[in-house]
Amino acid sequence: MALKIWLNGSMQQIDTNLHKPVIFLNGTKYKLDKAYTFINGEKKILWGESGVQIDYISSTGSLGGGYVFAIGENWVDAYRSSVIYRINISNLSNPTLIQNVTWGNVRDFNGYQTTAGTMMFDTERYSSGNATSNKLQVSTTDGSIVVGGNGTYTGTYLMFTDNNLVTRTARTYYIQQTGQSRTFGTNFYWNGVLKYSTGRTPTSATDVSGDLYLNGSALQVGQDSIIFNLTGNYGSGSGLYLGTDSSYNRVANGIGGTKVYDDDAILNDGSNRVSLLDKTSYAELAYYEANIGDVLKCLGRIGNYYYVLTMPSNLTATSGVKLILLNKSDLSVAFTRDLPSDPFNEYEGKITFWLNIVYTMQISQTGFLGVSTYNTSTLGLRIARFSGIF
Repeated sequence: MALKIWLNGSMQQIDTNLHKPVIFLNGTKYKLDKAYTFINGEKKILWGESGVQIDYISSTGSLGGGYVFAIGENWVDAYRSSVIYRINISNLSNPTLIQNVTWGNVRDFNGYQTTAGTMMFDTERYSSGNATSNKLQVSTTDGSIVVGGNGTYTGTYLMFTDNNLVTRTARTYYIQQTGQSRTFGTNFYWNGVLKYSTGRTPTSATDVSGDLYLNGSALQVGQDSIIFNLTGNYGSGSGLYLGTDSSYNRVANGIGGTKVYDDDAILNDGSNRVSLLDKTSYAELAYYEANIGDVLKCLGRIGNYYYVLTMPSNLTATSGVKLILLNKSDLSVAFTRDLPSDPFNEYEGKITFWLNIVYTMQISQTGFLGVSTYNTSTLGLRIARFSGIF
């Protein structure tokens, strides 16, 4: 049942899933997520909707960005081509640009540095052979952004801890017989200073006994400490390493996928599996696995639930996209919903939109998570926004 009011001489419906009615008790504002009445002894909902509210937001030709990395009730923050775009979505059918600034492309969400009211994201921007990384402090109230730190470097961005910008370069071996190079190790720089190098220079083209190189990205787990995977045979061999600005040590078997630092655990995401890791031993505490042949995309967490999308890996599929909410404690399934295969009616019913989405896995403090695609030719921005469960 919809909530309606009499306004300007006509009855108008209020979208209570997005713009919820409020009351004031002792000077404090409270949102009314749902309202009920009883008819003949049976409880009926007046407004609100159980489950997760999903909004499909579209704009073509008017916005320059991009890929959503943070989203709230009335705003979106996105990035593309090293530009950060702030977008007003108070009118879901007519998004408008608030601001665009050249702060770089978002690399990751930093759960360790995120605090109440502010979510932290790191960026990187390449220009004329130089690179810059910025810490973006995003207000969960309105999406406004403050740069909380920055640094320039050569090499490749790895992580921006509280006090150190960590970057890397590859150690490579040139094979004269083939005229090619291969990576055998990695140099780690903290604030531009080389602190340690992994691996040993090969003695021949077939010598891999000295290999030990970075495999994937890194995750901040302490004020100035990170974890990362190394692959190879040298020293302690393949595994998960804990690194500081002075040393690195193997702490566990290797773990793959994108990782997020959470309150109680580390969230680890693979192609069809998501798991929780203990923050001290890095042992696996729980996992959820998609069906064989399906793709799993973990968007992050809202409240007590991790949000996961599963779908067939086949671009020609016309069904099978699901939203699954997993309990924070043990990754058991708490809620499932089938999603429309082609929500913007652009792919002849195929699941192409979902397979192509870009997102930044995160622990949301806004009550929303978002995914998006962007067409650079048409400037077509397509967003799916998921609310907290109610």
